[in-house]
Amino acid sequence: MPSSLVSNLYDDFTSTYNDDPQFIIDFFNKNTIVFNNLKTLADEDDLRCYIELSMSHAYALFQKNRYTETIDSINKTLPIIDKEIIKLNANESRDGYYTLFFLKGQASYRLNDYKTATPIFKELIVYDPKNENYKKWLRDSINKKEVRIFTMITIGSSMLILIETMLSFFKIGSLSFRNTLLITALSGLIGGFIYNLYNERSFRKSK
Repeated sequence: MPSSLVSNLYDDFTSTYNDDPQFIIDFFNKNTIVFNNLKTLADEDDLRCYIELSMSHAYALFQKNRYTETIDSINKTLPIIDKEIIKLNANESRDGYYTLFFLKGQASYRLNDYKTATPIFKELIVYDPKNENYKKWLRDSINKKEVRIFTMITIGSSMLILIETMLSFFKIGSLSFRNTLLITALSGLIGGFIYNLYNERSFRKSK
C-alpha cells in the first residue's frame, strides 16, 4: 500500500477535524483497511503524520474509557513507529513514540494491570529522568501494586482463620494441624500489616 496515503489521510483528518473523541474514532473506523495494511513509510513527514494520527486515535479511545482498545491500538502502531524511526534515522520523533508508550502505561494502570504499567513508567524515567509526571505515575503504580498484595494476604489469612474456626467447631483434624493453620493465618495478618505500614511510609516519603 502506498505510504503516501498517510499524508493524504492526515490532510483529510485535519481539514475535517472535530475535537470530539467519537469523531476521531469514527474517522479511524472508516479508514481501518488503510491503517491495518500500512507496513512502511516513505519519509519523515509521513512518519510525523502517522505518529500524530496514532496518538489522536489512542487518546480518543482513552477518553472514552476504552482502555483495552487503547492498548491494542498502541501495540499495533508502536512497532511500526520504532522500525521507521530507525530506518529513517528520525530520532526527533522518539518523543512521539514515548508519548504513545506513556498512554499505554496509563491505560494499563486504569485496568489495574500494575504488573504491566510499572515497568513502562520505569522505562519512561530512563528515557527522561527529570520528568516529574513519569515519576508520579510510577509511585502511584508501585503503591497500587503493593496495596493489592496486602489485600490478597489479608483475604488469604482471613480465610485460613475461618477454616480453622470451622474445623475447631466440628472437631475436624488434629489439634496440631488446626494450630498450624491459625499460626499461619496470624503470621500472614501481622506480616501483611507491617508490610502495608512500611509501604505507606515509603510512599509518603517518595511524594
